[in-house]
Amino acid sequence: MSDYRLNRRDFLKCAGALAAASCLTVSMVELAFADRRKNFTFAYISDAHIQQITGANFVRNWNRGLIRAVAETNLLTPKPDFVVFGDDLAQLGKKEELDYGAEMLKKLDYKTYCVMGKHDYYLDLGDSWSKLFGPHYYSWDHKGVHFITLNSILTYDEWTHERWPTAEQRMLEMTGLDNPNGSPFMVGEKRREWLRKDLAKVDKETPIVLFSHSPIQKIYKGWNFWTEDAEEVQALLKPFEDVTVV
Repeated sequence: MSDYRLNRRDFLKCAGALAAASCLTVSMVELAFADRRKNFTFAYISDAHIQQITGANFVRNWNRGLIRAVAETNLLTPKPDFVVFGDDLAQLGKKEELDYGAEMLKKLDYKTYCVMGKHDYYLDLGDSWSKLFGPHYYSWDHKGVHFITLNSILTYDEWTHERWPTAEQRMLEMTGLDNPNGSPFMVGEKRREWLRKDLAKVDKETPIVLFSHSPIQKIYKGWNFWTEDAEEVQALLKPFEDVTVV
């Protein structure tokens, strides 16, 4: 057995969406080993949902939440090794919302890794996100742990591209919680193949931490707490001794 474990007590207390309209949660996650000299931490922020109403006007409380979260993260002691922004930087996926959120994230004093959420994706299918943050899925290594950011919010092509007459309607329906017209989220064949190749280079005893917007499980399709190809992704992760999916 590996000596790795992820201390999630504080993370599970705090890593919901919003504690209040004007406050985002900031979580300090510790990766703990039998040899404490190997321990390290990262900070986790999620669900800013920056919303632009008209022109340059943004919803004040929501934006202040991210401003405060960034400021508090910069004051953390001890300092984390890096920051993960969990997902849903924007609310309606507008370029202006993403640009505004990205400017705030630049004020973090740490290397920051971003996970794309459904609110960031379904207006322009991730084009604005790519220009700001790069690939929709990628991996990195840090102090013996392999981290993966996986895009799990894809859907069938005919739903993504042809189902709705406007991009705005697609955004509203695909991000709605109780939406009978929606389509289940999925990782997709192309990204599963990328994940297979990525994991093939990793020793089976290496701890894996994977970030995704939708759970890599089938919990409740009506609320998008569901990933259509969850079993296929789980099969790729199964050979590894320690896997945590956030």
